[in-house]
Amino acid sequence: MKLKNTVLILLLFFAIVRPALAVNSLTILEQSEQYLQQGMPHRTLELLKNNNLLGKLEAIHLQAQALLQLGNYQEVIDLLTNITNPSDWETFYYLGLAYFGQGQYEQALNQLQKGLAIRPHTTLIINQLAETFASMGQYQAAINQLQRSLQYDASQTNLYWKIGALADQIGDLQQAYTAYTKAEAMRSVPEISKRINELMIALNIDPTKGDPSRPEPKLIKHSTVVRDKSSKLIRIGLIEDASNVTFSAGSDFTIIDGANQKHTGKGNQLWEISTNGKNQLILSGNNQKLILTQPVKLQLLNDSTTFALYNVDFGTGYFWAGTETREYRGDLEFLLAAKGITVVNELPVEEYLYSVVPGEMSASWHMEALKAQAVAARTYTEYNRGRYQSRGFDLLATVQSANYPGVSREHPRTTQAVQETRGEVLLYNGRPIDAVYSANNGGIRSSSKDVWGGHRDYLQSGSDGDKLPQDTYSLARWLRIDPPVYSNIGRLYSTLRWTRHYTREDLQRIAPASIGKLIDVKITAVADSYRVQSIQWIGSYGTYTVRNDAIRSSLGGLRSNLFIFYPVYHDNILHELTIYGAGWGHGVGMSQYGALGMAEAGFNYKEILKFYYDIEI
Repeated sequence: MKLKNTVLILLLFFAIVRPALAVNSLTILEQSEQYLQQGMPHRTLELLKNNNLLGKLEAIHLQAQALLQLGNYQEVIDLLTNITNPSDWETFYYLGLAYFGQGQYEQALNQLQKGLAIRPHTTLIINQLAETFASMGQYQAAINQLQRSLQYDASQTNLYWKIGALADQIGDLQQAYTAYTKAEAMRSVPEISKRINELMIALNIDPTKGDPSRPEPKLIKHSTVVRDKSSKLIRIGLIEDASNVTFSAGSDFTIIDGANQKHTGKGNQLWEISTNGKNQLILSGNNQKLILTQPVKLQLLNDSTTFALYNVDFGTGYFWAGTETREYRGDLEFLLAAKGITVVNELPVEEYLYSVVPGEMSASWHMEALKAQAVAARTYTEYNRGRYQSRGFDLLATVQSANYPGVSREHPRTTQAVQETRGEVLLYNGRPIDAVYSANNGGIRSSSKDVWGGHRDYLQSGSDGDKLPQDTYSLARWLRIDPPVYSNIGRLYSTLRWTRHYTREDLQRIAPASIGKLIDVKITAVADSYRVQSIQWIGSYGTYTVRNDAIRSSLGGLRSNLFIFYPVYHDNILHELTIYGAGWGHGVGMSQYGALGMAEAGFNYKEILKFYYDIEI
C-alpha cells in the first residue's frame, strides 16, 4: 500500500512538472527570439545556455542566428554540422552564411545549393548565392542569380541597384543603365541618378529624344464589344494632371462641351486634347482645331466599339509600373483641374466589372473564385461610389480603388462570372459593405481597425484556415513554413512567404533623407494580427515615424505589413537587416489567393464571401 501511494505521488509529480517544464522551455524560446529581433544575440546565447537548451533541436537555429550576428562563423559550422541528416533549408542557409563569412566560397555555394534544393523559391538563399559568386569575381553568374530571384519576387527593387553595380564591373554599360533606370523608377537616389547620367553619355543616349518607354502613338484597331447598358453608371478617373492626352475612337463620335456646343469627331484617327491655360480645352485632329469650354464629353455614334487612350501610365510607384495603350467602353469626359487635364470614363457598372474582375484576378482561376471576386468588386464599387466626387469621378482606375485596365483585359470566363452574379451585392444592415480585398493575407486575416483604424463588424481579424501563432517565437517559425491555410497556393509561392536582406548601403538609400546618416530602424507598434503599424527611422539628424500602408514603400517596397526584423549592429549602428514576411497587400477582407484555395477545396462563391466578410448571405 505504501509503495502504491509512492507511485501515485510520483505520477502526480510528473503530471504537474512536465507541462511546467514545457511551458518554461517555450518561455525561454520566446524570450530568446525576442532578443534576436532586438539585435541582442549575447542575451539569446546566455539565456539558452543558462537553461540547458543549447543542445536541443528547437534551440539550434536560434543559437546559429545569434552566432551569425556576432560573426562567430566557425562555431556555427561546428554546431550545424552535428545535425544528423538535416532536412530543413535554414540549416544549409546558415551554414552557407558561415562559410561565406570565413571566405570559404566553394563550401558556401555547396551548402546554399543544398538549401535551395529543399526550398527552390527562397530568395534569401538565391541572393546569398549571388553575393557569393560576386565575391569570387564571377559577376555574370551573380547577375544571373539576382535575375532568377526577381523572377520569384519582382518586388525586390533593391536588387536592381546590385545588378547595375555588377554590370558596371564587367563593363556591360547597357545592362547597367537598364538596371539603374529600373531602380530609379522606384526610388530616386542621387548617386544612382549621377551614374545614369554618366551612362547616357557613354551610350550616346540623347535625353532630348524623349522617353523610349513612351513611343509616338500609333493608331490601333479598335475592339468590337457587346454592351450591357441596363445597370447604373459609374465614373472612373483614368488620368489626372495631364498636359495633353492622345486618344482615338472606333467610330465617329459626338463632342459636347460645357457650353452645350456639339461637334462631330472622326473615328479611327488620332486626336489630341490640351489646354490653352484659359480654362478652355483645345481638341486637335482631322485637320480641325476646336476650342471648347470644359467639361468636354465624347460619345461614340456606334457604341459597340471603344475609345482608346495612348501612353497611359499604370502602377506608378510599384514594381509592375509601365505605360500602354488602353481601350474603354462607354463615354469619355475631359475636365480641367488646377494641375492639368482629368480624363473620366463613364460606363455601366456591370461593364466596368468586365475589366475589373480580370484586372484583379487571373481569368484562368476557378469559376467560384471569379464569382466571389465579381461580387466583392461590385459591392466595393457601390460602397465607395462618389468617393472622389470632388475630383470629378467616383473611383480611381488604379489599385487605390480597383485595377481597371480596360477592354484588352476582358476575358469570357470573367465576363461569365460577372453575368452569373449580376447585381449581387453584399449587405450589412441593409447597406453595401466596404468589401475590401487584397492579393494574399499570408495566413492571417486582419481587421480594418488593425490596418486603418476604422472598425467594421464584418472586417475582423482571424485565421485563414489554420491555427494562428500565439507568440513571437511561434510567429517567427510560422513565417518560415508553408502553413495549411487557404491562401497557400504552392504554385504562387512568393505571395504567401517572402524575405528581404538589406545591407547598410541598401538601408541608407531607402532611409528618409531628413534623418541624415542612418543609425537604426525599429518596429514601434504591432497590431493583434501581427501586422506592423508603425516604424521609426533613427539618424544623425533625428527621427522619422512611418505608419500603416506607407511602411511598405518606406522599407523599399515590401509586399505587406506582416513581417519581423532581424537587425545586426556594429558599435550600436545598424549594419544589416533581414526581414521575414507573409502575404501581399493589407490582408483585410477577402484574400484573393484564399478565395482560389477555398474554391479548389470545394467551396462555392457564397461560402467564400461569408468566410471572409463574416456576414450572412
